Amino acid sequence: MIAGVIASRPAALWALHFASLRADARAYVFPCDERGNVPLDDIGRPALLDYFFARRMVGRTLAPPRLTALAQH
Repeated sequence: MIAGVIASRPAALWALHFASLRADARAYVFPCDERGNVPLDDIGRPALLDYFFARRMVGRTLAPPRLTALAQH
């Protein structure tokens, strides 16, 4: 599931995945551009807080983010 919805833009073609390092923890996925830039002004407050949390937890409970294409260009 992609955290947050961007209503004013077309569907994201890229996603930034923060995979869990533990089997019982959740992973995080955020819409982004082809360089991995997440549109912080557009994702909504809950998703923004999740994004900052995910960044802080890299190396602890989350793997480094992985950029993934959601659709072909």
